[in-house]
Amino acid sequence: MTTETQRRAFFTPNSLASYLQVSDRMIRKWVSEGRLHSYKLDGCRRFDPADVDSFLTQFRDRPGVPA
Repeated sequence: MTTETQRRAFFTPNSLASYLQVSDRMIRKWVSEGRLHSYKLDGCRRFDPADVDSFLTQFRDRPGVPA
């Protein structure tokens, strides 16, 4: 069973890069372009899983739409 705290655990840049199987550099690029929202807490960047889900929707394949 998942608790609310576990479900809402924020990603670090490294954990998000690992989760998405991309480089840390790609994460930084998306943030600097304003495409991926994040929080900066005492100099530490964190990513809300809900924001990550929203970000990922722009990459979802849609049937009938050319790639």
